[in-house]
Amino acid sequence: QMISILSPEEFITKPSDGGWSVSQVINHIIISETGTNAYVNKKLLGLANIPKAGMSNQLKSKALKVALKSPKKFKAPPVLPDPENKSMEETMKKWGELRTKLLKTFESLPMEALDKEMFRHPVAGYFTPEQTLHFLCDHIKHHQPQINRIITTIRHEN
Repeated sequence: QMISILSPEEFITKPSDGGWSVSQVINHIIISETGTNAYVNKKLLGLANIPKAGMSNQLKSKALKVALKSPKKFKAPPVLPDPENKSMEETMKKWGELRTKLLKTFESLPMEALDKEMFRHPVAGYFTPEQTLHFLCDHIKHHQPQINRIITTIRHEN
């Protein structure tokens, strides 16, 4: 993992082009995953009223997967606030705690939730829990090249 080679100073250093720091990228992922976790937990409260997912959900999930794998840059959806530039220690601790919460949420889903529209992506629409997990993984993979570029840039600039 490229992040482990960074110093705490490099973690919060923004490239001279005005882009995000590694901290901001990770905090963007944290914001996204925190919202996902909260949304799924909220939907569990009214599970009986949630529609089942269909072919449309599957197609949208696959389309988002393709988009996230492309080299194209995307603006974060407007529902997500700009990420803060927090310390490496604070950021990685928070992300670790969140990963534990996400694991608990998804491991404890009842069987009747597995084919339902449990999460609403701000652009692609509703996903099943499995499609949501795929999105979370693809979202991280989408940001890995960005993190690598930031690291290369800030090390070249310094």
